[in-house]
Amino acid sequence: MAAFAKALTNKAVTWATDMLIRGRYELWIRKFGRTYADAAEKERRFANFKECFEFVRKHNRERTYGCTLGLNQFSDMSMVEFGNTYCMTRADLDRQMINEPRCKMPTPKTAAGAWRTKGRSRQYSSPKALEGMLRGGWMSFVVLLVM
Repeated sequence: MAAFAKALTNKAVTWATDMLIRGRYELWIRKFGRTYADAAEKERRFANFKECFEFVRKHNRERTYGCTLGLNQFSDMSMVEFGNTYCMTRADLDRQMINEPRCKMPTPKTAAGAWRTKGRSRQYSSPKALEGMLRGGWMSFVVLLVM
C-alpha cells in the first residue's frame, strides 16, 4: 500500500510540475507572439521548452557558475534545430570566406599612392627596413596592414 501511495504521490507531483511548466509555456507564447501550425507542432515545441526550462532551473539552482540563465525567444527550439537555423556549418563558412573576403591586401599601387597622399605611411627602402620596424611584434604588423 505504501508503494502505491508513493507512486501516486510521485505521479501527482509530476503532473503538477508539468502543469506549472505548461502555464509558463503559455505565458512565454504570448510574450514572444508564437503561433504554431497544429497541436502536434505545439506539443513538440512544448517538449523542447520543457527541456530548456528544466536545464535553466537546474543551472540556476546550483549557483556554481556565477551567472543565471533565463528563457528567451529560442526556448522552444531543440539544439539541433537552433544550430541548423542560426549557426554556420563549415561549408557555409568556407563558402563565405571564398566569396566574400573580409580584408584585402593592398596592391603595390594603392600602398604607394594612396597612403603617401594621406601622409600615414613611410617609404621603406628594403624588406630589411620593414623587418626592423616589425620587430615590435605582430601587433605592429597588423596596424601596418590596417593602415
